Amino acid sequence: MPILFHALDEHGVAVQGMRSITYTAPGETLMCNGCHESRVGTARTPPAATPLAMKRAPSKIAPEVEGTNPFHYARLVQPVIDAKCLKCHGAEREDKAPDLRRGDYEKDGNFWFRSFKNLRPYVFFHDDAAWTDPYTIPGKFGANACKLYHRLKAGHGKLNAEELRRFTIWMDSNCLFHGHEGNIRAQADGKVIPPPLL
Repeated sequence: MPILFHALDEHGVAVQGMRSITYTAPGETLMCNGCHESRVGTARTPPAATPLAMKRAPSKIAPEVEGTNPFHYARLVQPVIDAKCLKCHGAEREDKAPDLRRGDYEKDGNFWFRSFKNLRPYVFFHDDAAWTDPYTIPGKFGANACKLYHRLKAGHGKLNAEELRRFTIWMDSNCLFHGHEGNIRAQADGKVIPPPLL
């Protein structure tokens, strides 16, 4: 199972992300030793001070919003757009309001929705193929680097906390459409398609 870690702020927005994927297999136990130890000199005894994170009770883990497991734009973001945005971003639009309808995604080679393509200028997308800067410069990637996030947070669309959370997760997940490469047509249709086993 591939796992990526994000350090979140008090609003649940990613501030820093792990730059590589951690894989786990059934029966394995993972620890944060090794990568987070000093690489200078010889091995040292950990400091006696209690880390701040250990001074509070653990957070209760709760399931995330629909569309995160497995991740997919069609289940995570588009339902909010359909419910809250199409009055101004549908068939009748004023000025330069982007069209956020699904469109005829079956004719798109990637099965991407029109809304997804039209939101791209307003979000931060790190393109590994056109490698430029590191993906996770603290505070300068994901939702924090997206014009769309700041506009929605300021009240555009009048989203509730869960609806804003859906957009935030999408932006913090590098604004991807498909969660994985397995059966992308069915994913675009909104079906729950588990990731293929490695």
